[in-house]
Amino acid sequence: MSSCLILLILNLMRRSLQVELNNFGKFMSLPIISKQAFSSARKKLLPTAFVELNKTLIREFYCDNEFKKFRDYRLIVVDGSTLQLPEGDSIKEKYGICSNQKEGMSMARISHAYDPLNGITLNAIMRPYKSCEREIGINQILEIPSSNCAEDLYLFDRGYPSITLIFFLIFNKKDFVMRCSTAWLALVNKVLKSGKREAIIEINPSMLVGEKRKDFQKRLPNVCLKSSIKIRVLIIDLCTGEKEILITSLLDKNKFEYEVFKDLYQLRWGGEENYKFHKVRIEVENFSGKTPHAIEQDFHATVLTGNIRALLAEEAQEEEVTCRRKYKYDYKINKNISISILKDEIVEALFDPERDLEIFCEQMKMRMKKSTIPIRPERRFAHIPKTHRKYPMNARRAL
Repeated sequence: MSSCLILLILNLMRRSLQVELNNFGKFMSLPIISKQAFSSARKKLLPTAFVELNKTLIREFYCDNEFKKFRDYRLIVVDGSTLQLPEGDSIKEKYGICSNQKEGMSMARISHAYDPLNGITLNAIMRPYKSCEREIGINQILEIPSSNCAEDLYLFDRGYPSITLIFFLIFNKKDFVMRCSTAWLALVNKVLKSGKREAIIEINPSMLVGEKRKDFQKRLPNVCLKSSIKIRVLIIDLCTGEKEILITSLLDKNKFEYEVFKDLYQLRWGGEENYKFHKVRIEVENFSGKTPHAIEQDFHATVLTGNIRALLAEEAQEEEVTCRRKYKYDYKINKNISISILKDEIVEALFDPERDLEIFCEQMKMRMKKSTIPIRPERRFAHIPKTHRKYPMNARRAL
């Protein structure tokens, strides 16, 4: 029964819950499943079941496959976002609210650790809305298993720079590239004003005061406050005329020349696109339940299903590039169509013990190859203000 429940939730239930249950019953040749029966059954399934399944999938991918790297590094983008949650007292109590002039809205803070070169989410965390994004990131790094085939290189946006995080990464032997602002550290601002395009600076925990120093000592109790480390500051000229400030642990100028960092940091946008895909395309905020337990199940199931899609699409993409004759543009698999292809099919394939999964994967990849879109280099779009699309579950209030 638990396997049926896992497959049902993995199938991305975005339509009316009873419609999804009816369709699932047809696939499984089951009697009609009521919403009440489903709600009762899902209480017995821990959300961590999907987390463990995702860990297994990722571990096997990095152990059994040749994966894309950046100069022998596995790239990992750590970035935070928020989720709008359904209304309910238990949800507000656990995750908190985002207040505006009218009333509070149930919200959660999330963080994805995303591999932009291979298109998979290594780890996803969901925490109360008022949680510190930087603190979540540190906890997340501890949960990501190392790869035996490559060192890890982390990419962070300008909300993350902190002496505590930098020391944490260095002492855990993790390299990084972060964007930062001039307001973060006077030494960085000094490099910008000097007109140099790069410099090496030293930082130490003694620069911290008050709560920041206490946090450092709590997180890194074995690190002396007088210790110091070197980081590299790079000033990048953008096409907009803006100067982008990057800091990194990659100090070797011969191995990592200045020119490589502009394109390297741009890969961080893969994390933004991953959030867009989860929120807009597969509607992660369109939850199938109104309890914290149900929300966490949906959240982690969406990550797992998204990774299954990504791995199949990546294989299909590689095969398509190999066999496609030269056109004006290169082509890539359409994400929207590739996720819709898996709908229902994944349930039927995983539930049937006699189904050959290799044949299933080949069939899915063949269908994905028929839905490709051109990649137009240097194409840019005007910024469109964010719209707040409401899903039925978000709008409902518990009575």
